[in-house]
Order: sequence, then structure tokens, then C-alpha cells
Amino acid sequence: MGRRDPRGGSVEIWIDGKPANETAVFYAGYVQPDRGNAPAPPNPPRDRSPHGVTLAGSIVPQQWTITMTNDDGDFELVGSATGPDGKGNAFEPFTGTSGQILIDPELWRGAKTNRAGDRFTFEVTRCALGQVDFKGDDQGNFRVRLVENLPNGPHTLKLLARGDGPVTVDAFDVFEPPLK
Repeated sequence: MGRRDPRGGSVEIWIDGKPANETAVFYAGYVQPDRGNAPAPPNPPRDRSPHGVTLAGSIVPQQWTITMTNDDGDFELVGSATGPDGKGNAFEPFTGTSGQILIDPELWRGAKTNRAGDRFTFEVTRCALGQVDFKGDDQGNFRVRLVENLPNGPHTLKLLARGDGPVTVDAFDVFEPPLK
């Protein structure tokens, strides 16, 4: 994308007419089983957890925790920003009270081996940078992903120099999805 410079400045990123850090593009990370979860040999903990969640409306980036409340698949979902977001069962479709998180029972492997107290965490992050800093001692080229997970269609990108030093942009990589 650009070149670093010891005197380098920074730019604000705008997508489709608004600051990129307000753009509704998100990513749900790996659902991580807790080290203290009940063992169920020969299956490792990663094979006894949800293998994905679906993000729905009004997403707030945060860490989520799923805690099993009994040995029959019941669980509670809590977000670090949202707080308690509902109770469900691993064998039934679940939508959090806030509408942010959906869990499909087809993606929950080995749910019958989960035990009360087992925990799983995952992070939901925004897939857009609010700014890029061009300052650096190495004076080399660098590449950074500005945004991903935008819906198919045309978009506008604006880099707004903050006036705190020189900014050199060499190129942009634009990826077009294979399916339209």
C-alpha cells in the first residue's frame, strides 16, 4: 500500500462516505474451548464445541463466552459488552436475545459430551481499520488490509491525511469476489 518514513504521518480511512471504524463489517473468530473443560477421550476439546457461529444484526465487537449450565446441552451466552444474551440448548437453533449471535446445532460437534461448567470463547472484531500510520524507522514498503467482508457491489474508499507528516501511497489491492 505505501511507504514508511521516520517523519511519516497518518490517514483516516473512510468507506462509502463514513469512517471505516463505523462500517458494518465483522468477523467471528475461532471458538476456543477452555483448557479446564471436561475430558472425553479420544475426542480433543476442539471436537466438542461449536465450530462456528453466525453474525446477525446490530453487531457490537466484543468477546463472547458460552458456558454449559448442565450435562444435557443447556448453555448461557454472555458478551463482554452486551452482558447476558440468552440461554439455549446445543441441540436446538439459538438466537441471542440481542440478535447478534446465532448458533446452529449442526455446527456443534460432540455436544452430548459437554459438561456443566465447560466454556467456549470467541471474539467478534470489526474488519476495517479506522486509520493507518505511515511513521516507521524501517522506511520500507508495507501492506495493510484496510477492509474486508464488504457486501458485493461498488464501494468508495477515501484516505484523509491528518496533516501530521508525509504520506506515500503506492498502490491498492482490490479483490473482487468470485461469485456475484
